[in-house]
Amino acid sequence: MDVTTLEMAQLLNQAGPNESVNNVSKTLEKVEGQLFWKKFSHTYPFGENRTFLIPVTLCDCAPAHYVYRSINKIHFKYLMSQFTSMPHVVDMIADLVPYDVQTKKLLKRDEILESKIFSYKYYVVSGQHSILVAKRIVESPTCPQHLRDCYNTRNSRILGAQDYLETLKLSRFMNQLHQEVMVKTPYQDALSQARRQWEYFGCPPKPTGGHSIANSKWKVILVLMLCFFFIFSISRFYVIKIYSCISKF
Repeated sequence: MDVTTLEMAQLLNQAGPNESVNNVSKTLEKVEGQLFWKKFSHTYPFGENRTFLIPVTLCDCAPAHYVYRSINKIHFKYLMSQFTSMPHVVDMIADLVPYDVQTKKLLKRDEILESKIFSYKYYVVSGQHSILVAKRIVESPTCPQHLRDCYNTRNSRILGAQDYLETLKLSRFMNQLHQEVMVKTPYQDALSQARRQWEYFGCPPKPTGGHSIANSKWKVILVLMLCFFFIFSISRFYVIKIYSCISKF
């Protein structure tokens, strides 16, 4: 049994035999969270517990292949209504990954300097709806000043991802923590997000490797069966012939 499995078993045992299903579910979420942060803590150059108040004007919508979900227009409008009617500080910590403005490529972990935190541009990996709504409010000249002051910055973790796979995994994990939002994601949005990712990777053709392998296996089995029946038929013919010769004597 590996270390990860042992840690999971120890955390699950803390729930006790008489705990309710909800409590066990919460314990499982805690286990998943701890294992995730243990696995991906190295992607945060300043640590996963270090946060910065980043101006939302420095944040941009991430390309489709960097995030698990696309922007949902209905949810965006809902948050806009909530933010403008009931101004409040957003408690959820966002995850941002800095990128090069010229090349649009992500900055590597060793390239991210704390002294330049407020001069970078960022892709939003988690918290994209609330940050983009706040950015719309801050950049709107018609919004009252007290709203712009309220949403001017966002408490964020800085992510130093090596490639899009790390940002995608983090985005997926954060969306799993907010399952209510995931359930409400329209099927059309999910399809649109999948198509944007497919187009980014050059519209690859439908994979056929699994089918060809399966077909080749069936061909081998068919040939072996035919060989077996052929050998069986020949052997049966000679057995009968030998038996008939013996019976004459």
